[in-house]
Amino acid sequence: MDRLWAIIGTLLAPSLTIMLRFRVHRGRELPDRLRERMGLGGGVRPNGKLLWIHAASVGETLCARPLMDDLLARQPDLKILFTTATVTGAEIVAAHPEFGKRVLHRFIPHDVPRWFGRFLKRWKPNGAVFVESELWPGIITACCRQNIPTMVVNGRLSDRSAHRWAKAGPLARRMFSRLSWVAARGAEDATHFRSLDASPVYEDGDLKQDAAPLFCDEQELKRLQALIGDRPVFVAASTHPGEEDLVLEAAAIARQKTPDLLTILIPRHPSRGEELAQQFGLNRRRSQGQDPDATTSVWIADTLGELGLFYRLADSCFIGNSLAGKGGGHNPFEPLRLGIPTATGPLMTNWREAMILLQDYLHIVRDVATLAEWMTTAHATASTGELQRSVVSKLSPRILETLER
Repeated sequence: MDRLWAIIGTLLAPSLTIMLRFRVHRGRELPDRLRERMGLGGGVRPNGKLLWIHAASVGETLCARPLMDDLLARQPDLKILFTTATVTGAEIVAAHPEFGKRVLHRFIPHDVPRWFGRFLKRWKPNGAVFVESELWPGIITACCRQNIPTMVVNGRLSDRSAHRWAKAGPLARRMFSRLSWVAARGAEDATHFRSLDASPVYEDGDLKQDAAPLFCDEQELKRLQALIGDRPVFVAASTHPGEEDLVLEAAAIARQKTPDLLTILIPRHPSRGEELAQQFGLNRRRSQGQDPDATTSVWIADTLGELGLFYRLADSCFIGNSLAGKGGGHNPFEPLRLGIPTATGPLMTNWREAMILLQDYLHIVRDVATLAEWMTTAHATASTGELQRSVVSKLSPRILETLER
């Protein structure tokens, strides 16, 4: 099975090269760093112990940040090679104060034996930590053959993903059995990992509970607060296609009761800002430097990295990808950590463990009518202080002990 997967990866290499070129044209790859996807590119392995951490994109990278900080603090001679699959994830790593010193970044190579072999030959990590569900059979196999311990933190495996891996039969079971250990988000994820022969599997909780509050430009916050004044503000965060229709319909109903309500619409993908403006006839977009004025009922916040700013403007919020389509949800800890009364739709399948944990703090809206009611209801400030528990304090010692073996 290992040989078969290696052959498939090798045969796909020419197609992957073409795909990378297309991604460059679409702005999803950095032209001057494209060779990293093939295990090439510069960089010198630092002396001493090197831990490799891999996270797919922004969410997983932010999730790993507290863990990385704690590891660096606990072991002053430790260096970290952090890989991501996306440019936006790379930007998060580059903002770290130790970037270029104790923290290095590379884009992860594709799962092609020759490409990933180059990566391991250059960097020779003492251990590998994969965040959530970013697992590739060839990469895990290569690490195993070089006796590099492979760990999974914040392990996430949905019903659908577990079913798909199970269909892969021996290939999947061999990969999961090669993991040194898995720290799952909760009981459901742990059960899925164990069903695929991963062992040992711990149930340490969700790392997103440890994340610091989202960043906010305080000066810009004060400016916008002064601009908006006493108007009530509702934030619809990380919305997906099909949800904006429902949010804006609910907002129109809510304005019948609260005429000065300002709705801040934040699409999950900021590139959809122009499309939404045209579709709904909205003429104020954050990306275009357009502030809401006294007559603005809906402001499109189509920028990256400013969710913390918009949450702090909110009297209440709704988390998208939970009311229409396949759903799955987004991070409910982020607004609650800021004390923002928070609602979601019922389609939060990727956050089932968190939904159980936060059931006394989250409100569920099921349609336009209940969403409109949530927009106009007065809410007490959310308080989840008692829910904060450190997952990092469990994971860091285990990772460092694994490296020592």
